[in-house]
Amino acid sequence: MMDFFEQELRKLAAACNGLSNPVFAGRACYSDLGGNILVKLQFVEEYRADYYSALKATIINRTEGEVDALLFRFVDIWGRKINPDSQDGITPHINVYGSRKSGFTMHWYVYYPNEADFRQLAALVDAYIDVFTGKM
Repeated sequence: MMDFFEQELRKLAAACNGLSNPVFAGRACYSDLGGNILVKLQFVEEYRADYYSALKATIINRTEGEVDALLFRFVDIWGRKINPDSQDGITPHINVYGSRKSGFTMHWYVYYPNEADFRQLAALVDAYIDVFTGKM
């Protein structure tokens, strides 16, 4: 069964040109970039637990470990969004709540990124990947 994080990573992977044969494991997406290099994509918490407000891309050398990492903050890419409960707007993020006993619920909070948003994020991820694949 695919969880919410995998579902959203699959949307992103489909929009990325730089990912070939992505593999999904847990809450991460991995893709071979050629040679000894791969990329790992995962949603990350920045400011508080269960508040995933960025995508982290990590370039990994299979024999030497992490080469580089970059955070793509959703608010930097998509901006603040209208929140009907506040004049300040909302920072786009994935919210997780619940417990092991009752189960966890995961969803985009207030703002749900559309296909164009995922294409915009994917273009930035592709540009980052290009630095390590020599396509820049």
